[in-house]
Amino acid sequence: MFLGCRTYKADKQSTDTIQKTTDTIWVDRTLPVHDTLYIPITPPHTGNNQCDTLCQQQLQQLLERLNTTKHSGQNNYGIYYDKYRQQLILYQNLQQQLNTYKSHNQQIQTSLYKMQPVPYVPTWIKILAAIGILVVIYICYRISRFFTLKP
Repeated sequence: MFLGCRTYKADKQSTDTIQKTTDTIWVDRTLPVHDTLYIPITPPHTGNNQCDTLCQQQLQQLLERLNTTKHSGQNNYGIYYDKYRQQLILYQNLQQQLNTYKSHNQQIQTSLYKMQPVPYVPTWIKILAAIGILVVIYICYRISRFFTLKP
């Protein structure tokens, strides 16, 4: 009924992409540790003086050979026997250490929007169109009455 010569406008499409990236670095620091353990070595008591002195000499010789140290960077630990104090000494010196943990988190969100135009006809145009239709109906009625035969 109503035709227009206007061309049809294509729908508009738009895409929005949201990208969130989170980088986290966690640094864990341990404090230095300086620890020493003293273990007193008592002479054996078996009740026999000859056996006690012989066991004490053998024990002294074995413990005097016990002397070890390990080094790794600034860290070291070791064990040795102090014959004057008659103690077995274990020690460790650990320096401060830094441990790092890294985390990477990425989120991508894509949204596609299609914009559809909604035709808008103002109210005053609708009122004028209704009045125009009524006028056309009235004119058609008057023309039909003009051509009808009157008795």
